[in-house]
Amino acid sequence: MGRERIINAVTDWLVIALFGALISVPLILALTGPGREYSRVEKRSLAPFPELRLNGGTIRELTRAIDHYYQDHFGLRELLIHRYQREVSKRFGGSTAGEVVAGEDGWLFFAGEQVVDDFVGRAPFRPDQLKALATVIRESRARLAEKGIRFLMVVAPNKQSIYPEYLPEHYRQARGPTRLDQAVALLNRDPATAVLDLRPVLLRNKGERRLYDKTDTHWNQLGAYCGYREMARVIADYFPGEDLDAHFSVGALWRQDPAGDLVPLSGRTDILWETRPEVLTWQRAKKKELSPALRALLLPEELAPEFTVRPGKRLRVLVLHDSFMIPMKLFLSETFGEVLYIRKYYDRKTADFYNREVMAGLLAEYEPDLVLEQIVERHLDWLLPESAGQADPSP
Repeated sequence: MGRERIINAVTDWLVIALFGALISVPLILALTGPGREYSRVEKRSLAPFPELRLNGGTIRELTRAIDHYYQDHFGLRELLIHRYQREVSKRFGGSTAGEVVAGEDGWLFFAGEQVVDDFVGRAPFRPDQLKALATVIRESRARLAEKGIRFLMVVAPNKQSIYPEYLPEHYRQARGPTRLDQAVALLNRDPATAVLDLRPVLLRNKGERRLYDKTDTHWNQLGAYCGYREMARVIADYFPGEDLDAHFSVGALWRQDPAGDLVPLSGRTDILWETRPEVLTWQRAKKKELSPALRALLLPEELAPEFTVRPGKRLRVLVLHDSFMIPMKLFLSETFGEVLYIRKYYDRKTADFYNREVMAGLLAEYEPDLVLEQIVERHLDWLLPESAGQADPSP
């Protein structure tokens, strides 16, 4: 009996120790693992660690901020979210609520970051936010104009804006005015605040050839080419007489590629491939190393700076962009003499990195003829100063 009691006690302690070890793993990994600021599974910025002082707030607000940070950073978080999404898809035949919408004919749509609320008109900009947006663009254009630099702000559309017909019917029926609708209506009244909205040209050209990937949030090479041609048309008006000719064949051939970023986000396993258009061109642009001064300015790894030089062309362009610019780089690099690409909109941290001091140093060192700033529709509120806050869903 004594031996049995000892065995039971040891077994109980082993179970307790194992349970304690298992629940400690996320905390240990959070404390010892590499710091992350962006979730590739959820496609959003993670909560930063709060300042350990009240700053006029309360203990409750501080502990809530610490809890929010831990929820975003505990160990194995990305793996567990992906496994959860996969099991929901496998067991119940759909995607997890909130992040991915399964549309018709195999189309997947990103639904995070208030994209759905915006599509149905439930996340409008407030009047003060629209005014702040206009001020940001006006001041950016004016500061560049003082240095003799032209400025073009380009908005790449959400996939929902170009292919709403593949969304579930209840989304289509609930469609309402979007934040981009609001912004364009106000900003494009005045050349000082105007932006290039690429929705019209993409809607005109979508026809029978897809401009966006079915399984990805982004446009494909053909969609990027349509956007590029519209941008080149506008830029040609800025620089009359400049040689902006570049010749490409896009969409004559299509290839099979691994599926896009919405597949791991949704946890689906039935879609493994994506058909994408190929680009045919005689590529003359070459990548070059950044100067030491530029490397010193562009230290954060997320900025992913890239510099190209095209013999026979003159204009020097600075491109501040997000991931929608990646398939467009080939076209721009063949069109301009020098292009410096910097990923400004990787996350909130990189967007905030470009204060006036950094931009002044960058412009003084690179001396561009044109600054081209590109941002996706769903991140329009990233242009707002912190004091203007974010667009809130209507009740």
